[in-house]
Amino acid sequence: MQSEHINKTIENIDYSGRAIEAGLYYNCSFIGCRFDQTEFRGTEFENCSFRGCSLTNPVLNGASFSDIEFHDSKILGFSFYRCRQISFDFVFRECRISNCNFSELNLKGCGF
Repeated sequence: MQSEHINKTIENIDYSGRAIEAGLYYNCSFIGCRFDQTEFRGTEFENCSFRGCSLTNPVLNGASFSDIEFHDSKILGFSFYRCRQISFDFVFRECRISNCNFSELNLKGCGF
């Protein structure tokens, strides 16, 4: 059975180079966390925010993100097309975005 993380605030955790716990993350806030080369396999993020986080070259195969906000975060080498998505509803505010792949995605619901 997958873990459920609901209405949690997760601060200053360094997940770099390892896997984040598989499961559902609903209405969670990640503040000041590092996700550099983190494996997101088996994770589902819904209505979550990432503030002041670093996401560099994450492993996203099969991860799901829905209704996500990034604020003041560094997002490098994020291959969004590898995510399991029904809709692409991301908001990026004051983020550094570089070398990301948005291939074949409908960005209509995305705010930059």
